[in-house]
Amino acid sequence: IALWSQLECLSGMQGGKSSYSKIVLSTSTSSEGHMQFMLPEIQTKLGHELPPIEVQYHVNDRYDVGLWCDALTDLGYVDGFANPANVPFDNTIMTNDSFFALRPFDGVLEKLRSSKRLNLVGLTSSNTRGYWLESFYRGFSSNGIKKFMHYSCKDASHPSFGAKLGRMWRKRRIVQYHEIRVAYQYHRNSLASLFSADPPAEGWFYANNNTWVQNIELWK
Repeated sequence: IALWSQLECLSGMQGGKSSYSKIVLSTSTSSEGHMQFMLPEIQTKLGHELPPIEVQYHVNDRYDVGLWCDALTDLGYVDGFANPANVPFDNTIMTNDSFFALRPFDGVLEKLRSSKRLNLVGLTSSNTRGYWLESFYRGFSSNGIKKFMHYSCKDASHPSFGAKLGRMWRKRRIVQYHEIRVAYQYHRNSLASLFSADPPAEGWFYANNNTWVQNIELWK
């Protein structure tokens, strides 16, 4: 459902033409059966409105970061891990399957294109641990994606992926390094977001220092 909603609403259709030249679906090898079931439906019901779709299957050993990096590598963005050599597109939008799109929206790409100084734009940002952008929907300029890949596209043995940690601590390590700290690799004035991920002060239990998604007090 998340994938379908994003294809239908976030493909940048304007006047019958998409804002994007290509869509890449990067998923785990274990999901190949599901994708083979969905693709004919996507092509039948949405295909006439979408740019070309490429599906890639990868070993999911580094969560979203690994699937993004493997896809970018296969597209020719890099010559080997963490060695940026080529960027075939002016802008790159990356999303994951943790959210549903409810209406047509192209704001991240529009914001990214609005200023040459911007290298990384997120749908949401937070000031809970310095300024950082949530990773579920981000856009990168050609320079921005090079910096992302140089920082995040590491082998699965890299300490940031916490291979020897339990599942919970491994995910925390990945979020800390590949979601929060990745923003620290950019000049602050090259970062922007469309919305704040922080809850309003009147509903915020400050000791939590969390975004609205994790803030239990806000939802009580």
